[in-house]
Amino acid sequence: MMATAPDSQHGDNLKKFDLSPLASYFDSISNFDSISNDDHRQQFIELCDWLLEKFPQLEPVIKWNQPMFLHHGTFIIGFTVATHHINVGPEPRAFMRVLGEINTKKIKHGTKTYHQPFDKPFDYALLERIVSETLEDKREITSFWDHREFRDLGEMPQELRDKVVGNRRSADERKAAKAAKAASKAQ
Repeated sequence: MMATAPDSQHGDNLKKFDLSPLASYFDSISNFDSISNDDHRQQFIELCDWLLEKFPQLEPVIKWNQPMFLHHGTFIIGFTVATHHINVGPEPRAFMRVLGEINTKKIKHGTKTYHQPFDKPFDYALLERIVSETLEDKREITSFWDHREFRDLGEMPQELRDKVVGNRRSADERKAAKAAKAASKAQ
C-alpha cells in the first residue's frame, strides 16, 4: 500500500493508493470535464482506491484515454465516466459470466459494458466477482486482450451472444476457413 498523499489539485481527498498513473486522466481537460460534479469525481476516486485495496496486484493505467486496471500486462477491467454513471467494462468473457446477474438486478447494460449510476450505491460485490474471476481466468494469458474461445459461459440469447462474441471464430473454424481459401486459390 502506498502512503496516503493529499490530492492537492482536486480538493482535500486523501488517497490511500498511488493513483498517479491516472493523473493524466484526472488532469486532462476533456476527461476531467466529464467528472465535473465533485461528488461523482470523489465516487470515482473511491472506486479506484477500493479496487486497489481489494486487488493490490492491479496496475492502474490510461489506455485509449480511459482508466484501466491490468495484471501482468493483461487487461482486467476498465471504466468510462459519463455524466450520470460509470460504464464498467470487463473482458467480454467476464461480462458474459455475470450478464444473468446484471439482468436479474435490472442494471442497464450494453453488449460489453454495464452502467453503475452515480445516484445508486455502487455494487462492489458484482465488481469484486468480475475482477476475481477475470484474474483467475487470465492467470496464464500474456496478451492484453483475451482472444480465447467462448465456452461454458452460461445461457445467453444467441443474438446477444453474437454481439458480445463478435466475429470471433473457434480455432477449428479459422483453420477450415483458411483451408477453404487456400483450396479456392489453388483452383
